[in-house]
Amino acid sequence: MNPGKIREIKTVVIEMPFKRTWQISLYAARSRPHLLVRIETEEGIMGFGEASPSLAFMGETAYTDQEVIEKNMKDHLKGISVLNIAEIHRRMDRIAADCHGAKTAIDLAVYDAMGKLLQVPVCALLGGKVRDSVRQAWVLGIQSVEEGLVEARSMLEKGYGTLKVKVGSNTERETVLLKKLREELGYGFPLRIDANQAFNASSALSFYDGISHLGLEYVEQPVKKWDLKGLKFVRDRIDVPVMADESCSSIHDAITIVDMEAADILNIKVAKVGGLYRAFQTAGIAEAAGLTAVAGSNIEAGLGSMANVHFAASQACITHDNDQIAVPLYEEDLLDPPLEVKDGEVFIEEKPGLGVSLLGKYSHLF
Repeated sequence: MNPGKIREIKTVVIEMPFKRTWQISLYAARSRPHLLVRIETEEGIMGFGEASPSLAFMGETAYTDQEVIEKNMKDHLKGISVLNIAEIHRRMDRIAADCHGAKTAIDLAVYDAMGKLLQVPVCALLGGKVRDSVRQAWVLGIQSVEEGLVEARSMLEKGYGTLKVKVGSNTERETVLLKKLREELGYGFPLRIDANQAFNASSALSFYDGISHLGLEYVEQPVKKWDLKGLKFVRDRIDVPVMADESCSSIHDAITIVDMEAADILNIKVAKVGGLYRAFQTAGIAEAAGLTAVAGSNIEAGLGSMANVHFAASQACITHDNDQIAVPLYEEDLLDPPLEVKDGEVFIEEKPGLGVSLLGKYSHLF
């Protein structure tokens, strides 16, 4: 007996508008296309997955990933049991060298179906819970000093325990914002910055020199993703930890970072590395090397965000607040009921699979 065989894979892309422009050093956008995948097993179990890659960040979009699944992947995955996640990834990797968004959407749908088949939450399939809830940081996109202060104060009041500030667009303005955050909101919360590859090694050091007195938690991805020597150069010369984000886009990247001692912390984004299966492996590398990790966001809606939460709840190396919830950036979420953040935390409920349901208007698209 081989339960959980995949009978059908369906995809749909939806455009989700932001409440206002979302901007980092790599791009600015008013909306984000999201790839939704539904997997149906021979028993009639439905598993749902989501991916929302940005072209500037991952070199792919929901539309390109949909084409990869429809034209190249889905016929090669039918008939495999959702319990055989290693074989599913082996086949996807043979078909496509990268396309991590496509792999993520399928991977999440597989795990959702697997959990429903076995009647366990997804975190149980990733080693089980090491925490019942996942603490959240809030990310301030590139904006004016005044807007940043208002947003920061509001999110701290809502219970978010950590602030991350996107930098690398206008260093003078960003320096003022960071100083104002400490002057007006104090030092009672961790403050981190993320350059999204905006600097070279020397300009990263110059920028940090102007804010080094602000007690930062860490500096994230100051240099280009390929510049691991530059990343290590910065790490060796500043007095706070350095995080690799874009530089850690696969299990192979993680091993290279460890070997080069290029970073202290890994930002393990489920969508960036190709799904929960690969994120789980990346976390194992970090833990074995004595590194810590954060479960970050790829600006997913509620479905992908809950996958991130299940991942973070199950990994011991994830010891920092996680900036994985981007749902408030959107005009509307995918879920019914909506994903809930209580006092800066997301709680894991003992429900099968990802434990969430799509709004009717989205589930009916399939």
